[in-house]
Amino acid sequence: MPTGPTVLGGPTVAPETADIVLAAEVTARELRFHEPPDVAVRFTGRPGQASVSDSARRNLPDRVTEAGDHRDVHVDYLLAARLVAEEPEKRPGRAEPEHRESPGA
Repeated sequence: MPTGPTVLGGPTVAPETADIVLAAEVTARELRFHEPPDVAVRFTGRPGQASVSDSARRNLPDRVTEAGDHRDVHVDYLLAARLVAEEPEKRPGRAEPEHRESPGA
């Protein structure tokens, strides 16, 4: 399994406690890059998240920096995220509930 996690914009999360887990395995007999790939993982929107990603590679460097051929390539990738609810008073556009006393109180 992948090693060396990368925290993505918030607190880390263990895959066992994540709300969302994406695991992928890719193999190729031959892989050619004409230029370095432009890769990124981003989370946007609400609520917030705690997330981590990780990959383990065989016959492929962690960062491909130049064009070249790679043979017998294997990549395991893992992304795990847990949704983090916002505090109710921090949500935009939400009014506080009115407090009403019950009759006869």
